[in-house]
Amino acid sequence: MAGHSAGGQVVHRFAATSGEQTAARAAVRFHYIVTNPSTYLYLGPEREVAGTFAVPDTECDDYDDWHYGLRDRNSYADALAADTIRAQLSRRDVRILIGDADTLSASLDISCGANLQGANRFVRGRTLVRYMDARYDGHAHREMIVPGVGHSSRSMWLSATGLDALFGN
Repeated sequence: MAGHSAGGQVVHRFAATSGEQTAARAAVRFHYIVTNPSTYLYLGPEREVAGTFAVPDTECDDYDDWHYGLRDRNSYADALAADTIRAQLSRRDVRILIGDADTLSASLDISCGANLQGANRFVRGRTLVRYMDARYDGHAHREMIVPGVGHSSRSMWLSATGLDALFGN
């Protein structure tokens, strides 16, 4: 499953909340390719603070609400326990495909909750992977950087890195 921009947000949340990949589907390898989204789903209240991950001192009360975090989830996501969502997302093959030139703010979510994830899409993607590294040992998220590409789905998908994300192991 792959999506770019808002589609990338959908893919990331779907990877977290979709049903278990049953033995009947074992022959099918699922990959979730999250490409240049505006924001990500964090599995806990920690965000990057002074080079580490901690609960931020912020007046932004809703920064950890759904769809930035697991508090106050919608009815679909709330059907699963938070621990189930954490376990599913951390063990699924999620490829964070980000263009290193996706640093402009056009159509970027600049709400308080989004800004706590980073200044732009490129920073937010890299920060999410560092968060997973810090909090979920052995997680299955993989950072894949596309050099010289901004917020262009065509350029992302047709890059060597994009093709590897789509068709590689």
